[in-house]
Amino acid sequence: MCDMTTYVAIPEDLILPADLLPDDFDDDVIGVCWVAVVIGDSVEDIAEIIAEEYDEISNEQAKNIAEYLITARRAQQEQFGDVTTNLDAAFAELEQHGIIARAYCGWTVGEGQAEILDEAADIPRANGEPWIGHVFITGQQIEAYIEFEGDAALDMAYGAILTDEEDALPDREADELYETKTLAMMTDLVLPTLVKHGIETQWSGSIADLVTLTNAVYYQPI
Repeated sequence: MCDMTTYVAIPEDLILPADLLPDDFDDDVIGVCWVAVVIGDSVEDIAEIIAEEYDEISNEQAKNIAEYLITARRAQQEQFGDVTTNLDAAFAELEQHGIIARAYCGWTVGEGQAEILDEAADIPRANGEPWIGHVFITGQQIEAYIEFEGDAALDMAYGAILTDEEDALPDREADELYETKTLAMMTDLVLPTLVKHGIETQWSGSIADLVTLTNAVYYQPI
């Protein structure tokens, strides 16, 4: 198995052919857009990043570069073979316990929470039971992790999901129940599962604070 940095790092032998670039051009185009390549952005989105960064690169050249890099990333992933990271395995196990788990969910914590709660409401569990909670890592965290080639911690958000009846309780009662259920979910299920899969956790024990994960490995086939 590759080490954690290899899955998101730029291949050491990856260079852009000269015919894709303007004459006498030596800027690090790959570094500018590699995060977008790794997370699976489209040719159009990657080309837009390149064109906006470099006035001397035409839209057609930017598109050709984007296509070349996506092809290179797919070739790199073929060398990896089938990959299940410790984060994949931990999140899959949490879902078996009724905790919906997502990486690259929203950009901010607020956006991620809204997105994952919408998904929990729209997509039932395989057994038909309601989700009891959620955990997620924002896109902002994932992109920083890629920029550091996997050598970075990830902050994870979380929370219990109340039933409609529980959510309809008076605010104070609902808030107290949410805190009680969230703390139980974290201590009984989430943290032990992460540790089981080799992910180190750091958490204050307060629901106001995120959980910091180290040794967590992110990977997304494109």
